[in-house]
Amino acid sequence: MNRFYSVELTKDLFGQHGVHRQWGRYGTWGRHRHDWYATQNEAESALSDLVK
Repeated sequence: MNRFYSVELTKDLFGQHGVHRQWGRYGTWGRHRHDWYATQNEAESALSDLVK
């Protein structure tokens, strides 16, 4: 079964930092989730935990 995973740091127009995740099977849009954090360090820590 062919699957994909994507994780990236994001920043919105109001200065909030977030982690955007997307996963699913190739050929589909898959699912996604966006979590927001107060600081960039918190977002980077969350991203690091996900990658581990």
